[in-house]
Amino acid sequence: MDEIEQATAHMRARPFVWFIRIVLSGLLLLILATLVGGILAVGWELRRLFVENVELVLRHVLIGILILLAVVEVFKTALAYLTEGRVKVTLIVDTILVVMLTEIISLWLRGGDWKSFALLLVVIGGLAGVRVLAVRFSPSGLPVEQMPGNQFTPRDPEHQAPASTPA
Repeated sequence: MDEIEQATAHMRARPFVWFIRIVLSGLLLLILATLVGGILAVGWELRRLFVENVELVLRHVLIGILILLAVVEVFKTALAYLTEGRVKVTLIVDTILVVMLTEIISLWLRGGDWKSFALLLVVIGGLAGVRVLAVRFSPSGLPVEQMPGNQFTPRDPEHQAPASTPA
């Protein structure tokens, strides 16, 4: 009876899963369009090298490139969710670290005060610590029977995972 209830719950969730996939696919297309537009904008910014202060133009180009790298990290996170159905903590932390490092470099190029630098460095230090802990205590290194949320133990024949059905 339990298998029938699981199958029924799976059938009810199927439209929701398809809806999420469609929304995420649209989001990924928007991110790709943003990346293309950003690359074109940074390339267009380079034309100013011949008429304006080189240092100022290169600052704008560098910040634009760093923002594009942050967008690439967001794209990787969304793609991981679409393909795996979950997002690893390390991907989220990596994305935030790239954004924060972009903020530090742009603050440095604008000539920010030391308090802002100190605050951003504390946040980056905390995120680096979270990332180290996420890698160190990752459930992917555990045996299958010890993973959180695992209902089936491979050693017990009564609790074997049901055979997968073709879609």
